[in-house]
Amino acid sequence: MQLVQDDEYNDASAAIRWLSQQLLGCEIGQPHVRLWGSERDLEEGTKSPKARLFNWLTNTVWLNAFHMSPKSMREFIETLHRVRPRLIVAYAQAMYELARFAEREQIAVEPQRAILTSAGTLYPFMREQIGKVFGCEVYNLYGSREVSDIAWELPGMKGLWVAPWANFVEIVDDSGALVPAAPREIFS
Repeated sequence: MQLVQDDEYNDASAAIRWLSQQLLGCEIGQPHVRLWGSERDLEEGTKSPKARLFNWLTNTVWLNAFHMSPKSMREFIETLHRVRPRLIVAYAQAMYELARFAEREQIAVEPQRAILTSAGTLYPFMREQIGKVFGCEVYNLYGSREVSDIAWELPGMKGLWVAPWANFVEIVDDSGALVPAAPREIFS
């Protein structure tokens, strides 16, 4: 299989990402933090002059989830206190480990506004720990490197909402038969 990610794909992916952030209470330009681990994303998202300008314009701070020493985790928490993000987008496991560290080290964490996790399974015990330590709702995002964001949780809704503009999602049962869709409106 070969997938093409052209400018139209990049624009659609960015638009859907910004929509998901807006629906979670973070408008474009409001501060948000990305606790991310993809070296490719970190490199492309932070190093070039264009990336630095874009991060400045969008008020985005990147933290490297692959460099989580006790010292860096303390710095991450200090960054959250300084930046006061409207949204934290994070690897699920990294956010969980940061929550465990803060609790274990008895570091007071200012309540955050919302956390959106991805790049791994957000288990119920992880959601509970993250929500308890960071004092906010924790939402889950499902996506892939190949087709970007596919579905995410939204305030007041149960389950994952699929953005219909970029991906076509079919859910099948164990025998491969299509499961009927449950229509949901989020825009009224």
